[in-house]
Amino acid sequence: MISNNVLYHYTSFDTALKILNSSSLRFNNIRNQIDPNEYTKGNLSTWFASGDDIATADEDRNKFNERNESRVKHHQCISFSSNTQIVNDINVTKLQYILNEVNKKYNIQDSGFRHYHMQSGFDKSRMWETYADNYSGVCLVLDRRKVIDTALVSNITTGYINYLTNFRSVAYDKKKENSLISQIDNSYFQKGIDYRDESEFRLLVNSADVEFFDIKDSIVGIIYGPNSEAKLYKKIVENSFKEFSLNHIEYAISKNSISNIFYEMN
Repeated sequence: MISNNVLYHYTSFDTALKILNSSSLRFNNIRNQIDPNEYTKGNLSTWFASGDDIATADEDRNKFNERNESRVKHHQCISFSSNTQIVNDINVTKLQYILNEVNKKYNIQDSGFRHYHMQSGFDKSRMWETYADNYSGVCLVLDRRKVIDTALVSNITTGYINYLTNFRSVAYDKKKENSLISQIDNSYFQKGIDYRDESEFRLLVNSADVEFFDIKDSIVGIIYGPNSEAKLYKKIVENSFKEFSLNHIEYAISKNSISNIFYEMN
């Protein structure tokens, strides 16, 4: 449950049944994301070289924006939570682990990360509230390596979201339009720092023809929300989807943390 090779997908129970029935997750157009920075990729700043004609530069930029807009409108993604967090190009999870080991070795009581502790990917209250039907849904557990292997076969890009304190501006330069495309594509794996608690791992494809992603070999478990009828859910899943070899877990809530107590259901 705390491995870096695990991904989590929060959803309602009804949607989870559809996912299990089809053995697949549905891609979502990037324009449907909550953060407006996800879909305003056409807003480029203008770079003026010495001696450039400003009117011509603006015209070139606008033409590039039109071409880029027609290309990026087909970007689709599938999002997971994870146990890994990248902030300003730094793997915070790995850094926390290293600092904890150093602190233990030298008996250091304080740490620069004492003020912030990342929650595990299955223990994110806002994710349960927003994406799992206000704690009544489920969190599907998937094997990250198998997800990546499936994505590679289908030419789907994968990666962790890099949470940035300041977004890097993309400046238009007519001589570097190809590199601009690359910068814009990279920006789909960047979000503002306010979203860092999602610890997102993303699948990205630039095609309107790709609708589903196969997870039959990737799914390894289900976590039931603390407000769910877990025992009822278990029976429905077992009776309907016997082809899945799942580790069913009842997700219980305690006074201190929604992740304190687990009951494994055989």
